[in-house]
Amino acid sequence: MSVLLVDDQGGLWPENSRTIRRSFAARASRKDQTPYLVKNLGFVAVDEFGPSAQVRVRPSVVGQKTFETTMAWLAASAYDRVALTHFDRTWHFEIHRNLDLFAHRLLQLINLRQLGRPDDFVARPASLESLSQHPALQSLIENWKTLSSERDDDALTRIIQRLTRGRYVIVRREEKTGQLVLAETGGGYRSLGRSWAQLAKGTPVASQPDPAYGRWISECYEHALRETGATLEDVDAIVSTPKFGRYRLRYKRLMLARSDVPNPWLLCSSVLDETIDLRRICA
Repeated sequence: MSVLLVDDQGGLWPENSRTIRRSFAARASRKDQTPYLVKNLGFVAVDEFGPSAQVRVRPSVVGQKTFETTMAWLAASAYDRVALTHFDRTWHFEIHRNLDLFAHRLLQLINLRQLGRPDDFVARPASLESLSQHPALQSLIENWKTLSSERDDDALTRIIQRLTRGRYVIVRREEKTGQLVLAETGGGYRSLGRSWAQLAKGTPVASQPDPAYGRWISECYEHALRETGATLEDVDAIVSTPKFGRYRLRYKRLMLARSDVPNPWLLCSSVLDETIDLRRICA
């Protein structure tokens, strides 16, 4: 038996690839490496058994490129039958003797499971005492009284830019639609780039490169705006974008809200923290 891995960009790898293990699954045991990649990072595993194949996939996280490469491989290999093993809280097993039926079934599962992706976005409250390890966030807390009373938007942006090194967003509620929109966005988010920061101004918070992540972020901001003051959280999110595929973001997020004014607004800043590990789906 041999095992082929299809990564989140549609690349093909042998299961024993050192590059894959070093880049994506160094903490998983060798036995658990492939299930970990399938469950958490949207990989597909194709187990070959002579004229038959078993496809292991988690429909809620698999991407378009991965799906297309998997189908092309299966079609070129002309297997007699294909077993579909898909994960949704537990593993489910099906057998399909026709590749078209297999593709139809997998697409059906993908469409059903990718509406929300709740397991991809995890956050938990963090103690404000932990901010002593993160001076940038600590400085926002210390200066919040001054920042929240600043009437000059340009002056406010300059101060926040300096304190956070560009890792911030200012969110306001649009009067006509009631939507939360990005009023200001710093250019310090390397995974999104400066061009995104420039184009994002004035757009709904939910309009992120990853729509599911955008909806989740918007809900988090809505919750924070119900309170006036500071909300600190540890975040462990798996984000999907056309450019980077699926990648894991672990960060400490500080949300400072002014909900006691006629036009409520919120300042959010974050610092990357790879020590955070809130994954619900383990190997």
